[in-house]
Amino acid sequence: DEFKRYRIQLVDTLARLQPEDWARPARHAIFGPTSLQELVAFMATHDRNHVRQVMATLSTVKEI
Repeated sequence: DEFKRYRIQLVDTLARLQPEDWARPARHAIFGPTSLQELVAFMATHDRNHVRQVMATLSTVKEI
């Protein structure tokens, strides 16, 4: 629930950005120079991967 709440807050913040904000330069510790748009896309992909992992794990759990 906490993760979902923080992501909703982030999406609300991002929704208020102007087009030029998305092109703002950023620096990722591993990937180096990037833009806000690329960082957000990376986060979304990363989150989706973890959600898939959780769903796969939950599908293998049997009720006791």
